[in-house]
Amino acid sequence: MHSLIDDVRLINLPGLSEENGEIIFVDGVNDIPFPISRAFMVKGGADSIRGRHAHRNCKQFLLCIDGSIVVLCDDGNNEVKFKLDCSNIGLFVPPGIWAEQQYIEPGSILVAFCDRPFEESDYIRDRKEFLNFCNKKY
Repeated sequence: MHSLIDDVRLINLPGLSEENGEIIFVDGVNDIPFPISRAFMVKGGADSIRGRHAHRNCKQFLLCIDGSIVVLCDDGNNEVKFKLDCSNIGLFVPPGIWAEQQYIEPGSILVAFCDRPFEESDYIRDRKEFLNFCNKKY
């Protein structure tokens, strides 16, 4: 499955703010467009770049819970950058989108929610292979 850049979108999560803090809700039915099967966290140093891959089938929702991260998304023809620096706004990345995360502040933390368990065969880690994958889908 190959998606287009217009399928990538920011999603505002509901939450409650009180005098003593806030709570943000992540619901894999109502708030993000898939049921959650897996979640993981990545912590990066300033100016480090992570990701650099696409998925054949996996949908992801990326949420920066601390710091600031710029996510470059690419569908093989178009690129868009999204800045994640607010813990209640995440990014939906459908399958077939190349994504790279640049960690802007030291200690920035990204949480990724996925609709599938880890499957190495789902990853496209080579840029040339990704572009071939995109061309087969048009």
